[in-house]
Amino acid sequence: LISFPYLTISRKKFLHEKGFTLLELLIYIGISTIVLTGLTTLTWTFIRDQVKQDIVSNINEEGIFALDIMTYHVQRATALNATSVFGTHPGRLVLTVGAGTTTFDTYEKVVDFGGQSVTIRTLRMNDGTGPVDLTSDRVDVTNLLLTNVSTGATSGVIISLTLHSAAPTADPTYASEKTWTHAATIRTR
Repeated sequence: LISFPYLTISRKKFLHEKGFTLLELLIYIGISTIVLTGLTTLTWTFIRDQVKQDIVSNINEEGIFALDIMTYHVQRATALNATSVFGTHPGRLVLTVGAGTTTFDTYEKVVDFGGQSVTIRTLRMNDGTGPVDLTSDRVDVTNLLLTNVSTGATSGVIISLTLHSAAPTADPTYASEKTWTHAATIRTR
């Protein structure tokens, strides 16, 4: 007889106790497999949704940033320059600012995504100090359409900008696109 405080186990009963039966073990393994499969699927879905949300958020931030910069410069310009390209993609907006010009246009460049080369179009601005990219290598400018809406005393432009996620695969998880249409007017002084 083995004796512990609050617990007494007879040696005979202890020797005849058995562990799990094979059936109990198989049921345990089956239930564990189902639970782990469910948790893995849930985790994978969460990660994919987070990646998609990051891509959509990135496109929104870059589009809003680009339009804010373009609007800021249009409002401070003195005139729309005659060398602007309206009504076709890719458009080119040239603003007269004092004695100089500020230009918004796109250009193609090749970027690397995990060893795979992808050609994208990037929006840039040049205010005479050198070109500056307004969009990153993670987005492709698929449309920059400018419409001159100037009338007698008022000069303005409608900017239609479409950004698409730059991904080397056709997986819809990594695909996102958004279009903005925005009007900007040159402020008279």
